[in-house]
This record gives sequence, structure tokens and C-alpha cells, in this order.
Amino acid sequence: MPTTQKIVNLLYVGLCLSGRTQNIEHLCEYFGTHMEEILCTFNKEKVLYVKSQTYFGELNIGFYICNPLSLSQQTIQDITQKVDGVVVVIDSRTHLLDCQINMFEYLNKAAYKLPIVMQYNKQNFRNVLATEKISLNFKHKLIFDEFPAITSQNLGVKETFLSILMAITKKKYLEFCPEISKKYLHSKVLSSKVPFLSKEKKLYVKEFLAILSILLFLYIGVKLGAI
Repeated sequence: MPTTQKIVNLLYVGLCLSGRTQNIEHLCEYFGTHMEEILCTFNKEKVLYVKSQTYFGELNIGFYICNPLSLSQQTIQDITQKVDGVVVVIDSRTHLLDCQINMFEYLNKAAYKLPIVMQYNKQNFRNVLATEKISLNFKHKLIFDEFPAITSQNLGVKETFLSILMAITKKKYLEFCPEISKKYLHSKVLSSKVPFLSKEKKLYVKEFLAILSILLFLYIGVKLGAI
């Protein structure tokens, strides 16, 4: 019996060389899939879309990758209408902070209804701000979690990815099943305080919970005909 694939599209944003594409490359490598890059056109502007063929059961993940500051507000709005969640990849170096604050505010005008996960990358550089100080500059009512990262060493990549899937899943629960306990839905399963991925076993429980939530989301969506 044929199965229907569900596509979850994510938007990874950041300045050029912030590490947004490195995230996708590491994820594709981890899941043993190849990247198929497609240039999509929005309002005559080109945006990179990656079909990763990354599956969680029946779920297929796609990635839009862009720097919001290089696109018109209309294009950003058009992209955010096609995605389920946003990962903001921040270059933690001090001299780039102001530019990235502007980028985040520009993005916020279009993505105010989407769940967001913040990733503070390049933590191995010398001239970086502490993550606690960086996070004070980025405010959004739907920020689900935040993670330090060194994407060049594949650190913090899976944590960020699983967290945005959890955020999307919880948002879908709220939309489709408001009677489910709000206390459970708003609890953070993934913690930004977890050390880097030096001990892989720390992630096994988190991966299980993330996948379980996604499968439940798919089950509810199919039953309600919502996805």
C-alpha cells in the first residue's frame, strides 16, 4: 500500500559564511542522504532550496537557505509562507552583531508566526560574545530554544535540527489538539545547557523523543486530514 510523504520545509537564515549551509551538509551526511540543490525564484530573486531526502518515517525534510538582508521583504514573506520553522544561524563574532540584529528584525516582520531556534555559531573563535549576552539581542515570542555551535566541527548541528522539529511538532499539536496539556506542550525537551556533542549518548533520548513527537504529529494530522 503506497504511503503519502509529508514534507516539512525549514528556513535556515544567516549572513554569508555564518555556517547555515554547513548545517545542512552535516545533516545530510549524518542521515546518509545526498543534497539536491535547486535555485527557486521569488519575485525575480534567487533562493537556494535543498532537497535532502532526509526521512523520519514518512517525513521528508527540505531546506531553504538565505540571507534575509539580500532579499526584498515580499520575497521573505513568500518564503516564510512555505516553511514550518526557522533556524537563525548567528555568527558569534563581536563585530558582526549589529548587522545580525538588523537581519533578525528584518526577518521578524515576516516570520512572526513561525517557531524559531537560534544557533550561535563559531564559538571556537577568539573574538566572540558569550551566548548569554548574544541572546539578549534577539527577541521573538516563538523562540523555542537556542544552542551554541561550531558547525565546522559538526557540533551543535543535530541539537539545533532536532529542536526545530520539536518546536514545529508542538505548534502543530496546539493547532490540531488544543485539549492536550499545555504544561506538557510548553516544556522544553531539548536543553541549550547540554554540552557539545562530545558524548553522543547524551542525544539518544532527545532523538527518540523528537522522533516520537513527529510520528504522533503525523498520526494526528492524518486522522484529522490536516496534512
